[in-house]
Amino acid sequence: MRYIILDIETEPQANLVDTHTIKPDARLKDEEKIKLDIEEKKAGLRKTLSLDHDYNHIRCIGVKYEDDSESVFFDLLSFSIWANKNINPNTDVLVGYNLKSFDIPTIIKQGIKQGLELPYKYLMDCTKKYNTPNCIDLQNSLSFDQKWKSLEELLQIYLGRSKTPIDFATCTEKELYDHCEEDIRNTYDLFKLFKPIL
Repeated sequence: MRYIILDIETEPQANLVDTHTIKPDARLKDEEKIKLDIEEKKAGLRKTLSLDHDYNHIRCIGVKYEDDSESVFFDLLSFSIWANKNINPNTDVLVGYNLKSFDIPTIIKQGIKQGLELPYKYLMDCTKKYNTPNCIDLQNSLSFDQKWKSLEELLQIYLGRSKTPIDFATCTEKELYDHCEEDIRNTYDLFKLFKPIL
């Protein structure tokens, strides 16, 4: 078996953000407070849409083979080419955090939206809740059917470290790729720790 650590970073799809009407709190009368209220709601909406498979846009996809020291980063088109050439559904296992509910469904929906060829059957099999030998979602596996913890919580509990904070709305491409690399490294380190029981 070959393990492939995967992580994606997203943002709201720009043309879909404007489809949402943001109304200020009706109790506000002061123009400055109204503007501030709208800005706060926009920021919340951006975060919400970034996490919604139908409204988001993939900024980058990072992958790392278990034995490689470096991750490789793709946009969705490049990833589709890479995946079709390199993923072997019979031997490859995707590993990530919240893969089944977020990363993979986002890749599937964005790939369909853009008309790309991807190994959709393999990816769909990875989203199944049970009996998925080709996918290890640490969020599900490490919860033991209890309330799941965030990647940040598990890092603090088991590895004694925290993720570096990032502002996705203002970060540079380099900061985004560094964040994706850190997520991949953290996911891989948790995977190594728990691999004997997975």
